[in-house]
Amino acid sequence: MTVHIDSRQEYMNFYKSISSVKENGHELILSILPQYGAGKINIINISNYLSIMILDIRLKEDVDITYKLPNQHFEISCCLGGIAQISSINHKTINIEKDSVILLNSSNDSEISGNMKLFKNKKFVNMAFSFDRETYSEYHKVISKELWGEVLTSDEVKKKHTILAERLPHIKILFLSIYNIDIENGSLKKLYIESKVLEIITQVAYASCDEQNKIKLNAYEKEQIQRIPDIMMKNPANPPMIDSLAEATNINVNRLKKGFKYLYGDTIYSYFKKLKLHRAAILIQTTDKSMLDIAQDVGYSSQSQFGASFKKYYGVTPLEFSKQKYLL
Repeated sequence: MTVHIDSRQEYMNFYKSISSVKENGHELILSILPQYGAGKINIINISNYLSIMILDIRLKEDVDITYKLPNQHFEISCCLGGIAQISSINHKTINIEKDSVILLNSSNDSEISGNMKLFKNKKFVNMAFSFDRETYSEYHKVISKELWGEVLTSDEVKKKHTILAERLPHIKILFLSIYNIDIENGSLKKLYIESKVLEIITQVAYASCDEQNKIKLNAYEKEQIQRIPDIMMKNPANPPMIDSLAEATNINVNRLKKGFKYLYGDTIYSYFKKLKLHRAAILIQTTDKSMLDIAQDVGYSSQSQFGASFKKYYGVTPLEFSKQKYLL
């Protein structure tokens, strides 16, 4: 099956054509019809200018989506599972796999065109949000209009058309926090999602800028820095200090900090806090341990401290999280 897409609306219309459609407040739920495959697509409308699309589908035949995006288009997506493929005129074919983060960003005077392929009987779980930069700047007209306008139109970001930000764990965790949201209050839910979207934009912009790319890591340094999360989690209640990490990896402190931020988009200890909560979420879903045991396993001295941190990050309490089946 080949589908030609010239706008976001046409993209939506394609999925609607193979689904049953249900509206639930600000959320549109598309359930794939059995003759076309299985799964569903959720579109959550945050405002007139911003929505987020969550795909969890498996189709019965290959689908080639030929797309042409208008200028000023800005889109970020993250694959949470399965596989698809994307290619464009100016870039090689890229496999969209678990943890892949894709930025589509057209300049003022050019469009983005290319092809996206969904494979027969292959699961694809993906989240994406998009907008045109001018409209989004208008949306943030009070406090952040000038700041976001500057970020989204800077030369460093603007020159990127299609990039693969490989394995940016922090960005994936932010997308997961949206995927896993279980907030009943509609306004609070939209506010929570919007805050995570803004944080994702900040992280992607940081990962794309020239200042970030000034540090060039050799293979040894990259391998050693990638050991740090495991080193930190060996004793989460008393993680090693930066000096100890530098000694363990044989990399000087300054280069270690810059190299970690280059690979993970976050400082060592900020990322460590998020990693502990992600590890706790996995334990909640995959073990029968008590909440107190899980809290202690990931380095929290009390269950109440753990519960407050977990809810602040995931939007639900650990107990509420345990009653749902989430993608991790």
